[in-house]
Amino acid sequence: MPLVNLKIILEKAKKGKYAIGAFNIYNIEDITAVILAAEEVNAPVILQASGSALRHSTIEDIAGVITRRARQSIVPICLHLDHSTDYSTIIKAIKEGFSSVMFDGSLLSYEENMAKTKEIVKIAHTLDVTVEAEVGRVGRSDDEESNFEEGLSNPKEVKQFVSATNIDACAVAIGTIHGMQEQKTKIDFQLLKKIREIVDVPLVLHGSSGVIEEELTKLGTFGIQKVNVGARLKKVFTDTLRNQLDEDPMLFDHVKLLKFVIGAVKKEVIHKITVFGSAGKAIDILQ
Repeated sequence: MPLVNLKIILEKAKKGKYAIGAFNIYNIEDITAVILAAEEVNAPVILQASGSALRHSTIEDIAGVITRRARQSIVPICLHLDHSTDYSTIIKAIKEGFSSVMFDGSLLSYEENMAKTKEIVKIAHTLDVTVEAEVGRVGRSDDEESNFEEGLSNPKEVKQFVSATNIDACAVAIGTIHGMQEQKTKIDFQLLKKIREIVDVPLVLHGSSGVIEEELTKLGTFGIQKVNVGARLKKVFTDTLRNQLDEDPMLFDHVKLLKFVIGAVKKEVIHKITVFGSAGKAIDILQ
C-alpha cells in the first residue's frame, strides 16, 4: 500500500491506547529487517531517517527504496524525517516523497521554535505531509555538560505550542536521553500525565533505548503513541557482526554475514513492537 502519514496511524493508536515503533534506518539491511518484522506481526510501522542516515545514503535513495517497499507491503508504513534542523532538507524530503517530517527546534528559543515550526506546518499540510516538533529538549548521553532536568517539557508550553503550530505529533522531554546503551532510565510518568491531561495531540518519546522494559509496556496507555528506537538497533546490528566473525573468523561472504544481521535486527524489532502493543494493529489502520 502507499506510504501513510503520522496522522493516519497515530490517531488510531491514541484511540487504542498503544504505541507505534519508529525505527531509525541507515541501510538496506535495516529497511528489510524492519519491514519484515512489521509484516510478520501485522503491525503499522514508522521507518525514519536522521541526518546521519542521509549522510550515509541520500534522501532520494531512502525515499525511493522505502516508497517502493511500502507499495509492496501488506502493512501501513510511514516514512519520517527524524530530527531535522534544516529547512532545505525538510523541503527536499517532502519533495522526494517522505510522508512525515520532524523539525527539531529544541536548541532554539521557545518563540523561534514555534515560529519556524508554524512555517513548516503550513507547507507540509498542503501536501498531506505530517509534522512532528519537540518542546523541551531530550538530551544526549554523550553531552556531559547538559542538565537534563532543565530540558524537561513544561505542560503549559506544550499546550500553547501545539495550539499555535497545529503540529501532528509532539515530542516531549520526560526523562529519557538519546543514545543510551543500557536500560536504566526511568520516565517521569507524573509529568507525562500532566501533559496528556491538557494536550490532545499524539505524543512522542525519544531516547527509548535507555528505558527499562516495564516502563516501555505502559507508554501507550499513558498517551505516548510514537516511540523512537535507534541506539538499540545499532547495538544489535554491530554485536551480531562481531559475534558472527568471532565464531567464524574465515567467513568472507558478506551477504551471508548480513543475513545474520537482518535476522537479529528483525527479532529485536518484533520484540519492541510487541512491547509497545502495536502487534496485530495494522487492521486498525486499514479499516
